Amino acid sequence: EGSHGFGDACLRSFIDTLLEAAGEHRLRLGLHVEPLDRVEIYREWRAIDLLLRFRREPDHQDLVLAVELKVEAGESDGQLERYQRAVAVHFPAARALHFLVTPDGREASSEDWTAVGFRDLIDGFENDVVRRDEAHDVARMMLRAYLTMMRRRYVEDAELEKLAQRIWAKHGEALAFLMERQPNRMSDLLE
Repeated sequence: EGSHGFGDACLRSFIDTLLEAAGEHRLRLGLHVEPLDRVEIYREWRAIDLLLRFRREPDHQDLVLAVELKVEAGESDGQLERYQRAVAVHFPAARALHFLVTPDGREASSEDWTAVGFRDLIDGFENDVVRRDEAHDVARMMLRAYLTMMRRRYVEDAELEKLAQRIWAKHGEALAFLMERQPNRMSDLLE
């Protein structure tokens, strides 16, 4: 357990969100009782952003979760298929699940990849991790601030979008006028 006090709650929440998106209900249930001390985590393995390998008991098949994260870039041609082949070649006996994580949860170009949006991940972290009493106050505060920033930057709020559209429809000319005359602190400082 790290000094943050969250234990394995962050990893469990992340995995739970992925498996929920994939409709893997049985695996999700198993996660709640399975120790995560045998999970191997690789960053940029064969160019795959994140790869989780569950070494399981001899009577259970290993599980590999391949996660590709696309924030402000799209997929390149054949990228997901190449990653899928790499996982299949290196872990032929494992069950592999593939996830494309994007701010808006857009569908992957390959039907073998499950789309996951930031909203689901952030909601999971807020519900499963931030509210944990055993976490240290500073760690909880820092995670909450980070999740708030991620939500504000990458997750669209439909109600705020509708409100902004209504305000622009009603006061568009005034808003445009104000934007043209927005104070420039740098030029004020130079003057």
